[in-house]
Amino acid sequence: MARRYQVCSDYASALEHARARNPDLIVAAVGYPEDLGFVAAIRDDPATQFTPLVALTAVASEPADQLSLYDNGADAALLKPIKTEALRA
Repeated sequence: MARRYQVCSDYASALEHARARNPDLIVAAVGYPEDLGFVAAIRDDPATQFTPLVALTAVASEPADQLSLYDNGADAALLKPIKTEALRA
């Protein structure tokens, strides 16, 4: 099965791409607190509100930080550095 992906350099282009392409999955590097707006924007947009979103983060080592990601709409949070096996699961 061939997989296609798009790398975006910023959240504005990522949101625009997600709206236009309706991806099966969004994987985003998310820091705090400024990047939580992107997660919330994905959930607030009718075109992407049901698209699974995986947040890759270096700052969510505490349970409260991970809950903040989930509260803003992330479906999963993976702590950097990411092991390839974790993305495949």
